[in-house]
Amino acid sequence: MKIKTAPLISRNLFRFLSLLIIAFLPVRVSADLNVDIKVPELGPGMAQLEGVLAENVLLAADEVKIFAENLLEKPELTRGFGNAVSLVSTVPMLGTLPLASRTSLSMGGYASFYSYTLDESALSERFSNLNEEDDFEIGISARLVNTSLTLPLNRLVPGLSLFASAGYAKLESESFYLNDFFVQTALGYSLFREFGRKNVFRWSPLYLQMGGSYAYHSLGAIISVGTVTQDFTVDPDGKGPLLGQDVTVEVNPVVDLSMLSHVGSYIFAVTTGIRLMDTLHLYIGSGCSLSFGRTDIALSNDNDVIVRGYLSDLVEEEGSIGIDGSVVGSSPRVFMGYFFTGFQLEISKMFINVPILYDPSSGLSTGISLGVSL
Repeated sequence: MKIKTAPLISRNLFRFLSLLIIAFLPVRVSADLNVDIKVPELGPGMAQLEGVLAENVLLAADEVKIFAENLLEKPELTRGFGNAVSLVSTVPMLGTLPLASRTSLSMGGYASFYSYTLDESALSERFSNLNEEDDFEIGISARLVNTSLTLPLNRLVPGLSLFASAGYAKLESESFYLNDFFVQTALGYSLFREFGRKNVFRWSPLYLQMGGSYAYHSLGAIISVGTVTQDFTVDPDGKGPLLGQDVTVEVNPVVDLSMLSHVGSYIFAVTTGIRLMDTLHLYIGSGCSLSFGRTDIALSNDNDVIVRGYLSDLVEEEGSIGIDGSVVGSSPRVFMGYFFTGFQLEISKMFINVPILYDPSSGLSTGISLGVSL
């Protein structure tokens, strides 16, 4: 902790410092980051002491600014979140083989996780030593409410079917929030007719799908930075008999940090599956997606400046340090290949469908939907 001793400064020097502060606040510290500083005001006749206080508030603000810049510079993290959004945008259409020949309506939710590794011990070690400067490829995405429709188009082309899906969710709590919007449409085509015996065992050899999706995903968290302090001393009477007095400037930053993803994807998949007793459907397949868009990081906070020690009782108007800004992040991986499997369980016209996607480059996505055949 650095202790700074400052005697009374002259009135002309205080005026110069005040003009300097006014000229440069709000301060643009990077291309997309603003710091807005309001220095606490002391009572009448305290101009010199207020100048010393202003100098140390600026030093505390500089520490908060550096922390914010470290949070914003995350090209690998934004890529990881974009990959996760791309994966969760793919999985809804992958479970449609059991529904391709009939009209259905369903509702469900999906989630995805993407990481540079799926090794649990490696991830645990990485997170145990995490700090604001770390940047690695990892991300999550969740689609809480998703409605899907399947519609056979046999009158146009035998074996052709339409899939459409849309979702919207807004969730907020004291520590995090989620905003999600999603649309997807796809065409499917059964290349061969089903083989087997009705009500016993049937096999769908090859089902082809091609579609597109767009997702807006905003995931934010409220992060407590900790305490930033600046300690110094002031000498109220200059060279007089009074000793220097201790003062502390304290800021407790709480940062609103969010990942803002705009991701579009073209999706291709091939599936094969079996139907047992017209009740249980098992399917497996592979595919790929071509994704575009990006994930940005936005940050904001507004924190009170607390003055402790000798000057605490002399503050007439509280000060503050506010930060807001954003950084253009990275695009998701353009090409993502994956394998998937899943099952559908039917009871009369009701069904439960669970697809599971695995990306060999360390991505997982799954979900569940409940629906009815119309």
